[in-house]
Amino acid sequence: EPKPEPKPEPKPEPKPKPKPKPKPEPKPEPKPVAETSEPVELQSTTISIEATTAATNNYRDSLRSAIERQRRYPKRASRKKQQGTAIVGFRIFADGLISDITLLSSSGFKMLDKAAMETVAKVGRFDAFPPEINSNSLYLELPIQFKLR
Repeated sequence: EPKPEPKPEPKPEPKPKPKPKPKPEPKPEPKPVAETSEPVELQSTTISIEATTAATNNYRDSLRSAIERQRRYPKRASRKKQQGTAIVGFRIFADGLISDITLLSSSGFKMLDKAAMETVAKVGRFDAFPPEINSNSLYLELPIQFKLR
């Protein structure tokens, strides 16, 4: 029997040519500033770094005290003699709203970790930033210690 002739391989389709990138439009030259013979007084607000740092430290210390007042030792953890320090991170906005509460470092016990996060959450909203803190928000990391006496 005669063998059928093999079909020729189809030729690959040509790849589409990449489209040329559009040339960037020339940016307009900045207009020259008209010179005046009268001096112009620039107004600026100067806040010393020491004042800002002191204000931030005072605010942080007050917030830390407010958080500590909310801390409650879980009764089951106390009965089980569980102790430890959890590190909680959170953001506080200029209006005092606390959000983005996360556990950064475990105390070693789930009950204490949960209690540490709840301690920060209970504050909910704190005082608004003083004017010296020129920021929309601060990110803080706070160790919360649970120690039996």
